[in-house]
Amino acid sequence: MTERQQLDLAFRNSFYVVTGSVPVEEIIQSKNSYLIHNPALPVTKEIIKEIIEYFVKEEEYEKCLMLKEMMNEV
Repeated sequence: MTERQQLDLAFRNSFYVVTGSVPVEEIIQSKNSYLIHNPALPVTKEIIKEIIEYFVKEEEYEKCLMLKEMMNEV
């Protein structure tokens, strides 16, 4: 797996954890347990903003919308 693929996977895994789509334990137990945030710490607005920026670049706007709605709750 390339560094770019690892980075993509880390953002996607963090998205799934932050949105509650996949339990962090499931990701940690997988062989590709990359995350861009520390799951032991609270999710901050800065983390959510970073994930949003990534998905804007990837043109995955539905994910951005979900995260923006979550950011208002944090």
